[in-house]
Amino acid sequence: MRLVAVLCLLIMISCSEKQEVIPKDVLPPQQMEAVFWDYLQADAYGALLQFDTVKEDTVLNLQMQEVIFKHHKTSKEQFYRSYKYYIGRPKLMEVIIDSMLAEQGRKTKEKAKFDLKISE
Repeated sequence: MRLVAVLCLLIMISCSEKQEVIPKDVLPPQQMEAVFWDYLQADAYGALLQFDTVKEDTVLNLQMQEVIFKHHKTSKEQFYRSYKYYIGRPKLMEVIIDSMLAEQGRKTKEKAKFDLKISE
């Protein structure tokens, strides 16, 4: 539920932006899309789990982030710098989010087709 709310909020924020060159220390849109999707998935997964303490929740979240950043060959610092950059440019962030949602829609359709073939 938090994932949907975050995505809707980010899509609703919009203003006109000039076409600009992405700085070298910022993840390119396609890589940001992949890292951000995994980041949101991990956050949603963590929200589903029930912990006895906030500390346990925080530790798991940090561990999942570490795995995600390592998998995508980036750092926590570069991800957050990139996130800040894209949040400050709503049109660019909107493109990233739209692309994420479209990709997940395609994956869902492919999985549904695969599941249908198995059940036949």
